[in-house]
Amino acid sequence: MLTANQAVSRRPEPVHEGTVPTGDHGDEQAKLIFFRDSRMKIPATSTVSCVVWESAALGAGSLSAQEIVQDLRDRGLSMAQIAEITRVARRTLYGWQEGAEVRKETEARLRQLHDLFEATREVSLRTLYRLRDRLLDGGRTLGELLIDEHLDVDKIRQALRQLLPVACRYDAADRRTVPREGGFNPALEELPIATFHGSD
Repeated sequence: MLTANQAVSRRPEPVHEGTVPTGDHGDEQAKLIFFRDSRMKIPATSTVSCVVWESAALGAGSLSAQEIVQDLRDRGLSMAQIAEITRVARRTLYGWQEGAEVRKETEARLRQLHDLFEATREVSLRTLYRLRDRLLDGGRTLGELLIDEHLDVDKIRQALRQLLPVACRYDAADRRTVPREGGFNPALEELPIATFHGSD
């Protein structure tokens, strides 16, 4: 058995980092770090989690609206989907990319959504959005919550927590699927995505 000093002296290998919203209004975040110690006699896929609280918020305050849009696109959302949850026209998003002014209330909504999605860094937002029409506890869907005029942060956070394990499974299944010939077609990203239905 390890002594306390031995346990502290061993430095486990960090294998993943993410963040989760905290605070009364979700305006602060905690960094979630997963470690694996290769010297421990446990399966290679086993992990031990450790939460490190940071005093400063880790939200999108340092990013511009254009950078937030690009980050959401990089994580798998299409411009049509970003426009839908931001409640603007798609041409408005393209205007931002060309330097058009962003309304303060719209930018605040965009930042709020981005902060909420920070808790789902381990999955593709494209995969998560495929579950947007799944009925959740409380009788609503993630898609409905995301397009409400006034975002209910607590309900959205609860919805994301409920859908995250399912999205992780779909992501894992997608990674095991051999890509079809023809490669990636960006035009398809602007089309509606089929919703999965099941008991999970």
